[in-house]
Amino acid sequence: MTYEVVYAGSSHGCALVNGGKAFCWGTGGDLGDGTQMSSVTPVRVQGPQTFRVLDVATFTCGVSTNDQVWCWGDNTAGRLGDGTSDHRALPTAVLTGLRFSQVTTGAVHTCGLSLDGEVQCWGSNRFSQLVGHSDTLSLVPVPMAPGRTFAQVEAGGLRTCALDPAGAAHCWGQGFSAGIQPIAGGVVFDQISVGDEHVCGLAPDGEAWCFGQNFDGQLGDGGFVETALGGPPVRVDTDLRFSVISAGHSHTCAVTTGGLAYCWGRDTFGQLGDGDPLNGTDPTEKPLPTPVIVPNTFIRFRSVSAGELTSCGADQNGKGYCWGFGTGNASANSSTKAVELGS
Repeated sequence: MTYEVVYAGSSHGCALVNGGKAFCWGTGGDLGDGTQMSSVTPVRVQGPQTFRVLDVATFTCGVSTNDQVWCWGDNTAGRLGDGTSDHRALPTAVLTGLRFSQVTTGAVHTCGLSLDGEVQCWGSNRFSQLVGHSDTLSLVPVPMAPGRTFAQVEAGGLRTCALDPAGAAHCWGQGFSAGIQPIAGGVVFDQISVGDEHVCGLAPDGEAWCFGQNFDGQLGDGGFVETALGGPPVRVDTDLRFSVISAGHSHTCAVTTGGLAYCWGRDTFGQLGDGDPLNGTDPTEKPLPTPVIVPNTFIRFRSVSAGELTSCGADQNGKGYCWGFGTGNASANSSTKAVELGS
C-alpha cells in the first residue's frame, strides 16, 4: 500500500492509501469496517467513498472526494452529525447541504469548513463548542459565525480554533467565555493545530509557536510554564523551520522543511519516538524538540500526526510509520522508535 497521510487518534489510528482509500486499526467498533472487532493492523473502511482528508479522535470523520463529510465510531453527544447519537460501525453521512474542504474532530464535537469558508460544528455544546447555539448539543451541523469566512478550522479537546484569511487565530469553547475570541500576540499563522489543552501553529517562515497548557513541555519553549489559552503564543525554542505541525493530547510533533520529524512534550508511551526506553531513567516530559528515530536515515516525512499516546507519519516514498502505543504493525506493544505500518 502507498500511504498518503497517517492519522493518530486516541484508541485507534487511520490512514489514507492508494488514492484516498481509508484504512484504520485499533479498538473495535471505531474502524469503519462494519464490525466490533479490534485489529492491530490496518483494515479497510467499508463503503464506496474515497477521501481527501480524515481526522481521528475517539471517532473518525473524513471529507470524501465529492466534498461530503462522513463519520463513524462513537457517537456520544451526536458528534457524528447524522441526526442521532447511535454508534456507527460504518461511515455515515453528516446531515448538511454544504460541501466541505476540511473536517476536524474534538473530544465530543466536530467542525467542518465549507468550500465557501463557513465554519459549522456539531456535537456537544457543554463548553460552548457550538458558539451561539442555545442547546447543550446538536445532532446536526450548525453555523458558528454567520457571515464570516475562515481559511482553516481545527478542533481539539473541548475547543476549536480557526484562522481567518489573513492568518490571525481565533478560538472558542472551553476557556473562552466571550464567544469567538481573537488570540493575543499578533502572530500570523499559515496553519494551526489544537491539542487537548494546548494549541500550536506555524508562521509563514516555518517558525513554530504554541500557547496553552505546558505541564509536560508540550509548548516546546524549554520550560513548563503554561500560557493563557487566549495567548500570546510562545516560540518553540529551536532554529528549525517546519512545514507541518500537529498538537496531540500532551505532546506535539512537527516535520522540518527537510522532512525530518521532531516531537516534544509527554513521552510516557514512547509517543515522542526518540528511542528512550520506557521506564528508564530519562525524564518522561521533554520540553524541547527531539528527533524521531526512524528505521533508516534516508526517511523523509511529508506528514505527521500527534494523537493521545501515539504519533504517526507518512514518508515521501509512500510508507507509513507510527511510534508510541498501538503502532499498527501487528503488535499491541509500545514502540519508542518509528515502526513501519503493517510490518
